[in-house]
Amino acid sequence: PLEVSNCVPILISSDFLKMDKLIGECVRYMSVHLVAVTALPIDLSCLAESMLMKMAIQTQEETLEAVRAFQLPLQGSNV
Repeated sequence: PLEVSNCVPILISSDFLKMDKLIGECVRYMSVHLVAVTALPIDLSCLAESMLMKMAIQTQEETLEAVRAFQLPLQGSNV
């Protein structure tokens, strides 16, 4: 089953293998658990822009703001 700790590697692998159904499941899961996923020590810069856009569309605005608020101190407020 998808978990916060494995959803990013599964998403990357499923994108590489063109497993559209699994990509959709991972994007939906990450959209719901985005705050927890972004708190992990995982580099998300390798995700395709199309996947990030799908995730952003499916994620509630409050969740996106929470992620942004969490990331600002980590980036030195250069955003």
